[in-house]
Amino acid sequence: MKKTLGSSRLLLLSTIGIVYGDIGTSPLYALKSSFIIGGLEATPSNVLGLISLFIWILFLVVTVKYIYLVMNIDKDEERGGILALSFLCSTIKHSHYKTISIVLGMLGAALLFGDGVITPAISVLSALEGLNIVYLGIQKYIILLSIGVLTLLFGFQQIGSNKLGFFFGPIMIIWFLTLACLGIYNIIAEPMILKALNPYFIIYFIFDNGWAAFKALSGVFLVVTGAEALYADRGHFGNIPIKQTWYFLVFPSLILNYLGQGSLLLRSPELVFDPFYHLIPSAGLYPLIILATMATIIASQAMISGVFSLSWQAITLGYLPKLKVVHLSNNPGQVYVPIVNKILYILTVIAILYFQTSYQLSFAYGLSVSGVMLITTILFSILLLNRKTSNILKIIIISLIVFLDSTFVLTNIIKIFEGAWYTLLITGVMYYIMQKKEFSS
Repeated sequence: MKKTLGSSRLLLLSTIGIVYGDIGTSPLYALKSSFIIGGLEATPSNVLGLISLFIWILFLVVTVKYIYLVMNIDKDEERGGILALSFLCSTIKHSHYKTISIVLGMLGAALLFGDGVITPAISVLSALEGLNIVYLGIQKYIILLSIGVLTLLFGFQQIGSNKLGFFFGPIMIIWFLTLACLGIYNIIAEPMILKALNPYFIIYFIFDNGWAAFKALSGVFLVVTGAEALYADRGHFGNIPIKQTWYFLVFPSLILNYLGQGSLLLRSPELVFDPFYHLIPSAGLYPLIILATMATIIASQAMISGVFSLSWQAITLGYLPKLKVVHLSNNPGQVYVPIVNKILYILTVIAILYFQTSYQLSFAYGLSVSGVMLITTILFSILLLNRKTSNILKIIIISLIVFLDSTFVLTNIIKIFEGAWYTLLITGVMYYIMQKKEFSS
């Protein structure tokens, strides 16, 4: 019994260290990106509207869609991710579902490869850019430092996500507790931000800003980037640890931090271009930058491990050539694919050298993730509507999520010429490889 309890605790620790790295570092750039992309001023109504959007989208997309619905669709916890969902849909006893499901699955997998490139780049850059507050004009050194950090991360991938998760877990626990404490500290200074819990401010924000609000939604979407890793990493850790860590640590910490950033902007709207690093007194800035950098390294790991799982599934399903796959533990879902690791590294370095700042990378970010989320919703809807357990409430929930996902895809499509073309190019190449392999076999 003690051994089982100890193993469960280690699994929870590893889950925190791997699964929630990406979504856990969104506070670094989500709010400032929303204001900049939308061209919005940090007025009280805009602050309340955006923070309310952050809170309710986190609840609907992560808690309702992924945790409550998608994670429970299949009892086999060794499988997870878009290809596993596609495979389930293809087994439905209606022949026309098979081709649709396969095509959507391959497209979703190709989009995730693009996400696996941008996530490490934007995460590490956004953390190290905190140095710009103290030292002006050092962006070129931040670029080189980011490449160095990511070189080390990709070099350690052969260790395995389980061992890395055990090492990363304590760091991420400190990170999430820091997010929560910074949030509470600032909420106390301006409690009016708690009004953002009321979704009324979302409606007012949208009608008051019109097209600018629509553009800002591509920044708002950044709060849920990383949610797709919950299902992709299911084969690594299972349902229960992922759900428990979300409910009791990750979700509350994110909500408190976003409320804290909103509180800061209510008091000091001029800090809109970097609210996160101004949450803390100047004496704590350097420790926070160091902690944020470690957290973004972990955020990158969350996506990388998900891409490895995805590659392994694609190989077993015949969508990719028989690449070398290294199983790193007794858990069959924990794998390392050397050639994929090298390709991801090269494309990530190219992204950093080309876009150079996290703000520019935010234009490349989002389209691939929103596309994956929409495809996940469509596939889940196919499964739901072909099961006797479906009911009116579930159909209403799915309709709402389809609307949200479609809106996010549209808001990110308008960023194609600003940078989203990079992820689309990666997606197109990967989809071509997979569909050629699938339909030629």
